[in-house]
Amino acid sequence: MVRGLLPPEDPENESPAVIGAAAPSAPPLPSASRGIEAVLDPVPGAWFFLRSDGTFAYVSLGACAWLGYSRAELRSLTVFDIDPEVTRESWSKLWSMTNPPDSLTVRTVHRHKDGTRSPVEVRAVRVIIDGEDLAVSYALDLTQSEETRAALANTQAELKRLIDHLPDLVFRLRVRPRLELSFVSPSSFALLGYAPEELLGSEPALRQIVHADDLDALRSLQAQPAGTGRRLRFIHRQGRVVWMELRTMALLSVDAAGMPASAAIEGIARDISETHEREQRAVQLHQRQKLEALGQLAGGIAHDFNNLLQIITGNTQLVRGQSAQSQLEPLLQGVLTAAERASSLVKQLLAFSRKGSVEFSDVDLGQVLSSLFEMLGRLMGEHIRVSCPPHPEPLFIHGNAAQLEQLIINLCVNARDALPRGGNLDLSLSEVPAQRLPASVERQLSAPTGNYACLTVRDDGEGMSAEVQRRMYEPFFTTKGPGKGTGLGLSTVYAVVQSHSGAIEVTSSPGQGSRFQVYFPRTQQAACCAALPVRGAEFSGKGLLALAAEDEPEVLRLTASHLASAGFRVLTARDGEEAVALIVAHGAELAVAVLDVIMPKQTGVAICQLMRDRGLRVPVVLVTGYDDEALGPTLWDERVSVLRKPFAAEDLLARVARVMQPA
Repeated sequence: MVRGLLPPEDPENESPAVIGAAAPSAPPLPSASRGIEAVLDPVPGAWFFLRSDGTFAYVSLGACAWLGYSRAELRSLTVFDIDPEVTRESWSKLWSMTNPPDSLTVRTVHRHKDGTRSPVEVRAVRVIIDGEDLAVSYALDLTQSEETRAALANTQAELKRLIDHLPDLVFRLRVRPRLELSFVSPSSFALLGYAPEELLGSEPALRQIVHADDLDALRSLQAQPAGTGRRLRFIHRQGRVVWMELRTMALLSVDAAGMPASAAIEGIARDISETHEREQRAVQLHQRQKLEALGQLAGGIAHDFNNLLQIITGNTQLVRGQSAQSQLEPLLQGVLTAAERASSLVKQLLAFSRKGSVEFSDVDLGQVLSSLFEMLGRLMGEHIRVSCPPHPEPLFIHGNAAQLEQLIINLCVNARDALPRGGNLDLSLSEVPAQRLPASVERQLSAPTGNYACLTVRDDGEGMSAEVQRRMYEPFFTTKGPGKGTGLGLSTVYAVVQSHSGAIEVTSSPGQGSRFQVYFPRTQQAACCAALPVRGAEFSGKGLLALAAEDEPEVLRLTASHLASAGFRVLTARDGEEAVALIVAHGAELAVAVLDVIMPKQTGVAICQLMRDRGLRVPVVLVTGYDDEALGPTLWDERVSVLRKPFAAEDLLARVARVMQPA
């Protein structure tokens, strides 16, 4: 059947035309063409040969089966019966054309015997067979394709509604030849504060919503397996960071030569900021628990190691004092130097385990920093420029000056190792209100209030990768070569920060240097300055009675020897029970007691408390290898002082002199 077989320049005559079956009175096919039935009847589809009066010269069996007519029935009809859109006028004009088109393809409808209609596409051509002018047409049923097209349109509409209401961000990103968004779902406004039209077709627009450090990662998504999740940082219009997990599929188009022409990425981005924050808190908690467990181990090692160091240094000092042979002096000094270095390492272990000195007072952080500045210049070397501008006013925090010095030195040494070819190291102090603390710092603090003193240590060295930053606080983890680092530097920093109720934030990337910012709660009180103890060389026991209690025999012998060298008469006890017995027997005569904090059967703290309960105001020096947590209220007694192992003879006697001074 043919619809509108008219010249294109005659729009008024664009009425449909259909080729149908011939009426019974129609003349038969020319004799030369009667073999057409044998050729076309077996062929699927609807074939029609039409005459100029609209009758059918031939209809195929496929056409009969499709329309529901027999061949005789169709030949009794005309094209006007089959195609309701064809009129006799349009059909007549079609056949009266002097220059008809070679062929024509039109869309129309065909009416079945049962009255139903089917959309069809008709392709027709004019031919002369045995001198007769005929139109040969083939009708293609479009019912299924129209249904498919309608279903597809419905599906697309439903998909659009789904995307429009989806809380996740659906996007299409061109990667080549330039980086730009070609589609963004409306959820971009809720997630990032931008309407879709603000983000489309411009790389600068894309750069304003993707974190600068993640742009390369965004490009690399085209090489990522489809469906794989990747976390990237986006920037909200208000400036906050939004963590999103992207699941993508890469698309690649090629030109006629088979070469890549453009590349694109389609995917869905989901806001996982809350999940990311919970995971970070869990990681921090896990790290804190791991550090605490290792701290217990480190504290125990430090306790035993300090006893050994006490024996080594004590005996070496005795030999040094008694030997008249000058050739031994370098050897003895070497032993003492090595012991001093070992003692420094133990102090780091103690700081890491948080079992070092807890004698806190109000400390001016600016004063601590300025007192170290000259030494830091020598420590860094001439190839590193160190700057440390003074803070305009004191910044008092409640802390331990020795631990704070250790923290600053460790951060500077860490920076020095990142500057093998030289560079800049900048230290500075600032005051930050709790309301302006970074979110990562707030998470480390229980309930931030007031103001915080911030120590910043910045270098322009090699920087650290994300993996190194993840492990940098682990004890004994180091990126330095053998013999070049203990792996306790940053672990000690972390422990000191924790013991001072502070927080630490690190910003670093390979080749971009590192910035450490340490925050301590600010206090407005003035710093307390304790009086320096009297040096032991100027002190004499003058025959007074002293008690030395220590469970390590060699340490006990050395302690008694130091006291005896100052003129004391010394009673010794190997455990807490022996010490209590001697106090009961000689308490009224005792001028001073030197007690180890941790002893079998009774601790030094318990013995001190026992004396106070009995009314004995005996001055006490408590000697500890690590466990200041067990000292309790004894630290508030002005006649009690704490001495940490290992100690020299003058250190012990200075403490004794201090507690024996009249109140």
